[in-house]
Amino acid sequence: MLATMFDEIFMRTNGKKAYPTVNDINLEKALRQYILNVMGYHVYNEYIRSQEPDSKSSFPYYAAARKWLVNLVQNFDYNNTRSLIDAINEYGENFYPTIEEHPYVDKLIKGMKKLYSTMDNDPNVYIDHRDKIYRIGLIDDKTSENMPVMVINNIDNVEKVLEKYVNAVLETDNAYKFVLEDASEDDMDKKITNLLMWTLINVSNYDALDIERYFNRYTSFLKDDTFDFYKHHVSKIGDLLDDELYLLERDSVCSYETPYYLAFMLKNRRVELPNVRIGIEDLGDKKVAHILSIQSTQMNKNAIEDPIVNKEIRSALPKSSSFREFNPSHLLSLTMTLGFLNGSGIKDITVYDYLPMRFQRFINEGRMNEEELYDYQHRLTNKFVNVFFRLMEFTDGIDTVSYPENCSNLMITIKDKLSFDNEFLNKAYEIGYSQANNLNNQYKTKEL
Repeated sequence: MLATMFDEIFMRTNGKKAYPTVNDINLEKALRQYILNVMGYHVYNEYIRSQEPDSKSSFPYYAAARKWLVNLVQNFDYNNTRSLIDAINEYGENFYPTIEEHPYVDKLIKGMKKLYSTMDNDPNVYIDHRDKIYRIGLIDDKTSENMPVMVINNIDNVEKVLEKYVNAVLETDNAYKFVLEDASEDDMDKKITNLLMWTLINVSNYDALDIERYFNRYTSFLKDDTFDFYKHHVSKIGDLLDDELYLLERDSVCSYETPYYLAFMLKNRRVELPNVRIGIEDLGDKKVAHILSIQSTQMNKNAIEDPIVNKEIRSALPKSSSFREFNPSHLLSLTMTLGFLNGSGIKDITVYDYLPMRFQRFINEGRMNEEELYDYQHRLTNKFVNVFFRLMEFTDGIDTVSYPENCSNLMITIKDKLSFDNEFLNKAYEIGYSQANNLNNQYKTKEL
C-alpha cells in the first residue's frame, strides 16, 4: 500500500518520468521503516495490522502518511547514482536529527504540536518539508476548526530569531519570563517549549504564513518603551465622566495576547474601563500598533458592569443604525488609545479579528459547550471589530488599508488631525493625544 501510494505521488509530481528501478517488496520495506522513523511505533503498528491477510482494520492515518511520503518526493534528486532505498533510509533517519540541530526550532515545533492537539505526538499533526522550509499542520478532522498551517520559511533564520526572542524575554521587564522561572518544572528545555507554545497561541491566519516575522514582532513588543512612563505606577491623565481618569500599563503573562495592556480607571467610582491589549512593533522607519483585543478587566469582574457608568457612556455617544452590535465602553478605551498612539507618532494600526490557535485551545480544554464556545468567539470577533467600524463612522480621519477577510487583518491609518463628530469622543481622544504629546516634548527637551 505504501509503495503504491509513493508511486502515485511520484507520478503526479514528476509526470511520466520514473524513478530508478527498484523491487516493490524492497520499496515497501523501506517505506515502512521510514514511517516508523518519522511517525512512530503507533502508526507503524496500525499500518502493519491493516496489511495482515483478512484484516478488517483500516489504516486510520492514511492522509497523514501521504503527507510524509510527499516529503520524500520533494527532497530527493532521483538522477544521482545512489539507490532509491538508500535515499529513503537516509532521509528518514536524518529527518528529526536535522531539526534537532536547531534546538530552538525543535522546541518550537514541539510547542506547535501541543497547540494542535491534546495528544502527545498526535499522528495527525504533520510536518511538510522542502529544503529549509517546514510547514506544520493538522490533518482536518471534526475536532479542528479552520486550523492554519504554520510556516517556517527558513529554519536557519528562525533559529536565530527564536534565540533573540528568548533572550528578550530574559533581559526585559516582563511577565513572560515567569514561564522560564517556573519552580514546578526543572527542565529548562520544557520551559522554553512552553514559552514558545504560549506565544504561538496568538497567531492569526496571516501570521501563520511566516513564523519568523511573528516572533520578530513579539521581540519588538517586549523591547518597546512607548508606554513605559505609565508602567508599574498609576498616573492621572485627565478628567472624564465627572471623575478623575488614570492610566496604568500592566504586564501580562504569556497566556494572554500581548506582553502588556493599557488599563484606564475612574478613581472615585473605582471603575476600571475595558483593557486594551496592545503591542508596538518597531519596523525601523515607523512603528505599528497591534491591537489584539479589548476586554473587560480581569482585576475586578464587576467593574465595567457598573450600570450608571455604562448608561453615561452610551448616552454620550452618537446614535447610529450601523454596527449596533458593539460595546460602548470598549469604544471609549479605544478612542483614548488612538489619542496616545497618534500623539506618539504611531499612525499605523493592525487589528486582529480571529486567533485560531487560541480558539482551538478552548476546544481542546473543553471548558465550554459548543453554544457557549461560539457565542464567546462571536463576541471576540464581531463585537471587537465593530468597535473600530463604529468609531470610524464619526470621523473622516481614519483610512482603512485592508479589511478582515481571507488571511488579512483589519489595518487602519490615523491622519495627523483626528476629530470626531461628537464632543465626548473628542474629549476622550484629546486626553490621550495631549498626554503623549506632552511626554514626547519633555523627552525632546531632556535630549537637548
